[in-house]
Amino acid sequence: MKARINQVEMMADIVRDGYIIPSSWWTIGSGRYITSRAIPPNFQKVTVAEMESLISSKKVGGIVAKNFKKLMNSNPRTRSIIYCNNVRATNKELKRL
Repeated sequence: MKARINQVEMMADIVRDGYIIPSSWWTIGSGRYITSRAIPPNFQKVTVAEMESLISSKKVGGIVAKNFKKLMNSNPRTRSIIYCNNVRATNKELKRL
C-alpha cells in the first residue's frame, strides 16, 4: 500500500522513537481539547497486556520487542502503545520520502 506524504511523515516520527511509542505521546491539542492523532499504515494501537502476549507467542519480535522492554522500564505506567507491525514495509515507505 502506498502511503500519502503526511502518513509517511507520521511513520518517520514513530520510527525515530524506535518503532514503538506510548499512545499518550500520539495526541494533538491542549487543555480539554486533546484528541488522538490518526495512526499511520503499518502501525497498530494495542494495550500493554496484548503486546506482552504478542511477544510471548513470537508474533512480534526483533527491534520492536527490544524497544518495548526498554519503554516499559522507562515508563512502567503505560497502558497502551502504538507499535510497528510490519517493519520491512515501513522502511520501504520511508525510503520513498
